[in-house]
Amino acid sequence: MSFSLEDVKQIKKEFQKEYWSTEPFEEYITACGISQVSVYDGNAPANELDDWCISVGLLDSLPQGISLPTEYKGVRIFTKVIGEIRPL
Repeated sequence: MSFSLEDVKQIKKEFQKEYWSTEPFEEYITACGISQVSVYDGNAPANELDDWCISVGLLDSLPQGISLPTEYKGVRIFTKVIGEIRPL
């Protein structure tokens, strides 16, 4: 399912509210943004490559038994360990 950028911005806000500031995820999520599926999954079906997705940057890998959804309200979620974000 394809969503408009405005729809995905709203869904991202809801995702952040549900996960970013709640235990146990608050100590792992360091960034949350919007991208296109093609950036994270070049093997996705052609009709999904331009779809919007939510990208979640993690401080470290999530421990066993803790996971984020791969889809939230119909929008794909991609996670990547990026470490701590600090000002230059």
